[in-house]
Amino acid sequence: FHLHVGIASARDEKKIGADFLTSLATVAIKRPVFGLSFALNRDLGKEYIARIGKSIRGDISFGNNNSANILNGKIEVKLDSPLIDKSSVSVSQGGFYRSVDNTIVWDKSSDPDLAVIGPGATGNVNFTFSTVQPTANFIAATRNPQFNISVTATGDKPIDSSSSASETVSYTTSRTIKLSSDLGLSTRIVYSNGPFTNNGAIPPKAEKETTYTVIWTATNGFNDVSGADVTATLPSYVKWLGVVSPQSEHVSFDSLGGKITWNIGELRAGTGISSEPREVAFQISFIPSVSQINSAPLLVNQATMQADDRFTRASLQVSRSELTTHLIGDSRFTHDEDKVIP
Repeated sequence: FHLHVGIASARDEKKIGADFLTSLATVAIKRPVFGLSFALNRDLGKEYIARIGKSIRGDISFGNNNSANILNGKIEVKLDSPLIDKSSVSVSQGGFYRSVDNTIVWDKSSDPDLAVIGPGATGNVNFTFSTVQPTANFIAATRNPQFNISVTATGDKPIDSSSSASETVSYTTSRTIKLSSDLGLSTRIVYSNGPFTNNGAIPPKAEKETTYTVIWTATNGFNDVSGADVTATLPSYVKWLGVVSPQSEHVSFDSLGGKITWNIGELRAGTGISSEPREVAFQISFIPSVSQINSAPLLVNQATMQADDRFTRASLQVSRSELTTHLIGDSRFTHDEDKVIP
């Protein structure tokens, strides 16, 4: 590169008008002897965002960037974290998981391609593992979980072409895995429970109104989340009654599309596990048509909760199935009370 030192040009202050000093230097970028790349579920970024309890695949590609053979190649992966489920580790290409020190090893005894890695030669190995399952105790005790996985490739290469002596060469790369929070959403519909008094027939009677209470409960795992909301839509034949409990919760209804939105906002880590869950109830009514006799009509479509994880910056989402006149959340409901009667 060229270095120029001088005074600014009178015409353009971003340019040098007269040089006091110039210098020319050459910078050579030397590639490591080992070429090594490490992907997690095909992602090569420095950080990987994972879901708790889910399987993760690691793919390692290695190569010889040297002009001489690399002998006695070895690849080691360190999985040293209590967030990793040891029993879930699976290794390919003859590698061995040494659980006593949480290390996966591939060498020439397990993979013959590592005995001699010729100039320009490449190879691949892979493994899979899962993070631990999110128990209530784990969530209560954990905040902003993350861990590192390192991969090290080592081998022997001749010191020079005229010598039989060799030196050990190595290269290490690592990845950080951050775990997104585990959102929870439960939805139920009741008649005899909840904060409201409902009216009408159970089972529902054609052309007669019955009111119901819908209850949504939100929980959150080990990271704070923001911008949380729950949305669902009502079928055209179901009426929104505009009654919400508690009144401090922000629930809105768009009559144009029948969309219900519960604006939760911030949801602290551990909500519903180490502290009380967030819960809201609202009331709807339904007048069955004769065309719905002997069926259990849909009352609320699928509910979806979404939020932004403040630690991982990931967008989170969880959905729950639609609700019908089959009132499984009602303590007094019996299985034959869901179908519309004449």
